[in-house]
Amino acid sequence: MTRTLILASLLGATVACAPAEVDMPFDGDGDGLMDDVEANYGTLPDNPDSDDDGWLDGEEIDGFTDPTDPADHPYTGGWGIGACRNDVAGETVAVGSVAPNFEGVDQFGDTVRLHDFCHNAVLIVTGSEWCGPCQSYRSTMASYWADYHERGFMIIDLLLETADGSAIDQEALVRWADGHEYAVLDDTNGPISHQGYVNGGIPAISLIAPGGEIVILDGSPSASDIEAILPW
Repeated sequence: MTRTLILASLLGATVACAPAEVDMPFDGDGDGLMDDVEANYGTLPDNPDSDDDGWLDGEEIDGFTDPTDPADHPYTGGWGIGACRNDVAGETVAVGSVAPNFEGVDQFGDTVRLHDFCHNAVLIVTGSEWCGPCQSYRSTMASYWADYHERGFMIIDLLLETADGSAIDQEALVRWADGHEYAVLDDTNGPISHQGYVNGGIPAISLIAPGGEIVILDGSPSASDIEAILPW
């Protein structure tokens, strides 16, 4: 025993030992991901936005998007993306089937994908600016959105033509959205709608349950229909 420990023992003193140094997790670039886990995601520990898409790597992971893909990022509109989106296997556009994925550009310039809302009840509406009933139905959509969006409800509004029958551009999407908070997508010439969502006139309205199953196709979903499939 050393003289220090002998003396301390005789005097009844406590000898303090210096704590061992431990490497603590560190977020060098401030992106919300610790440096020691960035390799697991393929992100750069010295770049907070590895794919330079305007979103921090940590924000992308939290939002179930790919921080290494500049085309995949959280929505500007703030809509949540489901962790299940890559597990949904689309079938066909028919009642009782899982809807195939589709994508279109929204009023914010984002590419919106149906399967990103795999965790939601989704109302799909097709219309045109020149369509009076479509204009009127927007108040119904706004009411549904106000009542249900916090319970896992999403609306995708597909726009076919402008008031004069022209193709949709970004200005038309913003104009048709008119401040509404759901997604309005460019569907010029109907590449989405004509998959089976429109079988007669417009507005054409369909309802999809969480998981992607089509429960009403080109029909008249009611509030009770929506409430029956809300995830929470």
